[in-house]
Amino acid sequence: MNTTGKTPEPREHYSRSKPVNADFAWHPKGNRVVFFMMCVERSVMQLCEFDPGKPKPSTRVNGQDETRNNTDVSWSPDGRQLFVVSGDY
Repeated sequence: MNTTGKTPEPREHYSRSKPVNADFAWHPKGNRVVFFMMCVERSVMQLCEFDPGKPKPSTRVNGQDETRNNTDVSWSPDGRQLFVVSGDY
């Protein structure tokens, strides 16, 4: 939600009935936010991302193993890598 103006401007980046985890990782440049949620199509937790400055829905992060639960994410200080907990749990 944009809070700098007189009227807040909410932006919706996610709208499913499945819950998301509150573990959000902001890219050092500020243009990407990664979080994890249940992927309905695969029945595992998957990483998703959105640009907080654009009113677009979140998308699944490319390059992750689609058969594993991918959770607990953090960016490297230079923003070139994501550190992820991944498992068969």
